[in-house]
Amino acid sequence: MAGAALPRYPLSLQAFADRIGWLIELLRAELAPHQRRVRNAIRMATVGAAGAGVMAACHVHSTLGAYIVWTLVGSGAAMMGFGPALGYTIAAGVLMALSVPIAGMLSETPWLMLPFVGAAIALMSYVVTTRRFGSAGLVLKVVVLDTFYNVVFHPHDFASMTASTFGGTALAFGTVALFDTWIWPNPAEARLLGLVSEGLMRTSGRLRAVTDAYLDPRGNRMPPPAPPVSAMPLHLELLDQAETEGVSEFRRAVLLATISRAERLHGELDRMTTIAQERVPRDVRAMLQRELADAAGAIADAIEEFAREIPREIPIGPDLPPPPAAARVMPAMKALDEAILAARPSYITRTGAEELINFGAFGASLARMADLTGRRIDHPPRAEQQPGPHSWFHRPPFDSSLARYGIKVGIATVLGYVVGVTSHHEELGVILTTILIAGLPTYGASLHKMILRLAGNTVGGVLAILATIIVTPNFETLPVYMMACAAVFVISGYAGLSSGRIAYAGKQIGTAFILAFAGLGPTDAIDGPLYRVWGIILGVLVVMAVFFTIWPEYASDSMLPRLSRMFRDTLDLIPVTTVSSSPARIDAINSEISRTLFELLGVADDAKLEGARSAIDPGAVVDACGTLRRIAHRFARLDAERLAHPLDPLTEGSAALHAQFVAAMRARVAGWAELIARPGAFDAHGAAALAAAHSSDELARPLQELDRRISADQFAEISGWTLEQRRTLLAELQSFHRLSELVAELDGHLARIPRR
Repeated sequence: MAGAALPRYPLSLQAFADRIGWLIELLRAELAPHQRRVRNAIRMATVGAAGAGVMAACHVHSTLGAYIVWTLVGSGAAMMGFGPALGYTIAAGVLMALSVPIAGMLSETPWLMLPFVGAAIALMSYVVTTRRFGSAGLVLKVVVLDTFYNVVFHPHDFASMTASTFGGTALAFGTVALFDTWIWPNPAEARLLGLVSEGLMRTSGRLRAVTDAYLDPRGNRMPPPAPPVSAMPLHLELLDQAETEGVSEFRRAVLLATISRAERLHGELDRMTTIAQERVPRDVRAMLQRELADAAGAIADAIEEFAREIPREIPIGPDLPPPPAAARVMPAMKALDEAILAARPSYITRTGAEELINFGAFGASLARMADLTGRRIDHPPRAEQQPGPHSWFHRPPFDSSLARYGIKVGIATVLGYVVGVTSHHEELGVILTTILIAGLPTYGASLHKMILRLAGNTVGGVLAILATIIVTPNFETLPVYMMACAAVFVISGYAGLSSGRIAYAGKQIGTAFILAFAGLGPTDAIDGPLYRVWGIILGVLVVMAVFFTIWPEYASDSMLPRLSRMFRDTLDLIPVTTVSSSPARIDAINSEISRTLFELLGVADDAKLEGARSAIDPGAVVDACGTLRRIAHRFARLDAERLAHPLDPLTEGSAALHAQFVAAMRARVAGWAELIARPGAFDAHGAAALAAAHSSDELARPLQELDRRISADQFAEISGWTLEQRRTLLAELQSFHRLSELVAELDGHLARIPRR
């Protein structure tokens, strides 16, 4: 009926209805059909179902056989060759061979069993995490812990059960390696490039929609809401897998720079969305509608051009001419600036402060996006040595935060072990497996991920119960059970390939299903799957209780040590240092910077999940990391060029100006490094004070004077140098100009990081 009022519900019911509507819209957006995701989900389901079928056909009497296959495939792990598969199989065999006699001895002394299990899992968690063994490392922990659990319920034949588990482990690694190597390989780098490209295309579309909403004369069009979680975690995970598969340090740095740029564009667009949602007058934007639309359109075209180039070849080299679409960005921005200056006298006296602030913020965001799209990615130093996959015997530096993580996993494992044993139900052994899966070193963002895992485990458990009720009493052939597994694996794999909003839940659907639907074969007993589903829920609750009461760590706690390390490494790359004295040393420092940046981007995503509880601005962290990476790469290139083409001495005056500029750069970087390393000093007041204390003259004045001296009398001072020496010096001066701009940009980003 026209003019009828909407029904009014009590506040609680209305809020519940809103939540349900939000959830439906979220699932609709996340699970929208996509060819690439369907293909990858089918591949994951095929491997998982084939592995489950192999276990059943080989009469492997272990609930972990099919689980191991899905753990290796469903997590989206790196491609596994036969060499790594053999290595992990041997490691599993050695660990299980040692666990059998130790478990047998400790079963007589339960007061020693619990501390041993806790210490062993804590140590293994630390080693697996620091060496980044991924899902294969998780498998090693699971098979060892399974032995210490079975010895309680099967004291006379737990050794034979361990042997069966080893058989399932060997078949699982072999099956996955066979698919990854010969049958259906799916390299991580190709997946990463495809995801980044798709994300950039969505960013371009959102930019056009946000601009249209901002320029709508009546303000009736609302911009599309910003996604609460970015795709960066999945990008970083695939980058880590690509490194495991053997990409070079140089290629890894290029991929990391690409991810960083995509995330910075994503974050800047989120800020523009918030600006466009503000209800302020629209007079100024109406006067400049054509210029604003042209500038935003040029930026969107450049983003789409970048997205199309990425799967073929990532363009690098900021000193090279930009590609065609990107070349139109700066002229469009210049036209916008000129139009603003021309229109300023007509609006400045009659426009309110709110509208001017809103318009200025929108224009500043456009300018930052133009800077990101109007140039190519910085060219990282090319490492001479190519790293192989993660070494088994590599000893990374001690990480106190990961040590605390290992201890928390050990404590949670002991609690889960006690719950499972005292319940006198063997099926509750799944508590231990769930604890190893759900315990994450996420530095404060665990709550969000735990909720997703709990939801996924619940859905997977329900599907397992339905399969037990419908499939097992009515069918007896192995292909039927494989098809049942494949159907669930497709759902789990497809949802697990979505963004961070539901990806963790999707992955756990398949894990919970295969743990509950264990032992492919006819049965009408429903109590076993029910107990396993209950055990999964208990495992997640134990992890939540331990991780949120013992050393709860937030994003800011883990960010500062890494940011300080990145600043120290950057200081080591500034020219005229004794540290950067060889190409190998430059490569090592630059590699360490890339790894630290990788960790910092993960911290930034944790801060997003923490929301208002986080003490840092995640967008500012991403911006600062991207700028600091560009500074470090430029310094590394300067060092490499100086080593490759040694320069003759400059005159005394020019040398003094050169040294003055370099010293000023070191002082700027060292000032931030000292503030960040000082306990409790890196707060909003301290960061803003340091940024305000820096002057552009301290860098610009010696650089301008050095330019003048070098170019005087048609470059008479370097006329006797070789062509390569002259090119090296002039390229260095050009980099100095860009570095002075980047350092000023870094000041602004770092000042925004602390929220209090």
